[in-house]
This record gives sequence, C-alpha cells and structure tokens, in this order.
Amino acid sequence: CTPCLKRYYASRVRQNSIQIECCNVRCHQFVSRDEISARLPADSKEHFHRLLVTANVSTKTCPHCNHVTRRPKPENQPLKCTACGGSWCYSCHAPWHEGLSCRQFRKGDRLLKAWARTTAHGQVNAQRCPKCKIFIQRITGCDHMHCARCKTHFCYRCGDRFRQLKFFGDHYSKLSVFGCKFRYKADKPLQRKIVRGAVFGGKLVAAPIVGVLALCAGVIVVGVGAFAFPLYGGLRLVQRYHSV
Repeated sequence: CTPCLKRYYASRVRQNSIQIECCNVRCHQFVSRDEISARLPADSKEHFHRLLVTANVSTKTCPHCNHVTRRPKPENQPLKCTACGGSWCYSCHAPWHEGLSCRQFRKGDRLLKAWARTTAHGQVNAQRCPKCKIFIQRITGCDHMHCARCKTHFCYRCGDRFRQLKFFGDHYSKLSVFGCKFRYKADKPLQRKIVRGAVFGGKLVAAPIVGVLALCAGVIVVGVGAFAFPLYGGLRLVQRYHSV
C-alpha cells in the first residue's frame, strides 16, 4: 500500500541509500528515482536529492549550507562556497583542515568519536561499521544494522558483525561464541567467554559423534528396509496363494 511504500522509501533514504530495491521479494529490480521522489515527504525528499548530487563525482554539496558545487582544480586547495562563504575540502567533503591531510583529519577527529561513544536515550549516539569504519546513527528499529556504503550487516548494540554457523548458533544465540555480548553476562566478560567457550568446545566434540550416530542410524534403516520389504512382500504373496 502507499503508506507502507512511503515509510519504506523514507527509511532507506535515512540510511543514505539512493539505490532502493523493490520491496516485492519476487522482484530484484531497483525502484526508479522519480518513483522514490514522488512518494517521499518533504524533508526526506530534500535529503534524497542531496544524496543524488553527492553521488555525482563531478559535483558535491557544501557541508555548511548544502549548496551544489562543481569539482575545483586543483582539489587540494580550500574551496569557498559562493552561497554561504564557508571554506571546505572537496576531497573529503569536510570543513577545511589547514595543515592536515584528509586522512589525518579523519583519523584525528576525536570530538566525533567522543560524541559517538556517549550514551543517550539508552543507546550510544552512533556505532562504527566494523568494515568501512564510518559512523552510523540509529533513529528507530532493531539492533540489526545494514551499512549503506559497504553492505555489511552488524549489531548496533555491540558493534560486531553478524556471524553464524549451523549447529553453533548466530548473533542472537545466548550461549554461542558468535552471540552478542549484551545477551549473556555483559558485565562479566571472563565468565561469559568461559561458558560460551565450553559450550562451543562441547559442540565441537559432539558434532563428529552426532554425525557418526546419524550415519549408523541411516545404515541400520537402509539395512532393515532391504530385508524387511522383500520379506513382507514374500509373506503377502504366500498369504494370497493360500487364500486362493
């Protein structure tokens, strides 16, 4: 329905996605930009258009006022916005960092890191993607996050990737080594690791035994079937012969 589509598109735009998959599980196509724009509310539509501009390698928006600016030559000089007058760096799309390379500026942004670690409303302000290291802020929803840049799935609560292995559990398993630390004894990391390690070791030892038992059970079933079915068929034939 239309309200559901609007919420779906707005949610994906908040995740900084410009390529939005069709919500029909049988369809593997991307929704057209005109269709997305037509169903977005005003604030999400403005953000979506900024994302489209930023995705263009020859243009970017001013980080101060979002004014569209073309790529300067050379890029290693401060770019002054013609709309607001603010100076910024076109290469890393950040305020101008005199005397620092883009890499040094990103690495040394301690204020951002401190803000991200701060807890507000029962959660940290932002969580860093374990693969591409960008900060992602959750507004609503569950702990399962999907990075819009590198497509990594991770847990917003603990920051670890979602991993799973059949028979050994996944990130939601309480006693699995892949489980979220907040799901079992979050305040006792040593005890948690010992218990989960013991469970993992037990399953690791039990896996071959269970496999052998299953194989033996299969052989027994096949063997019994190989003798039982012919015997049963023979008895039925004898009964029919005597009844005639």
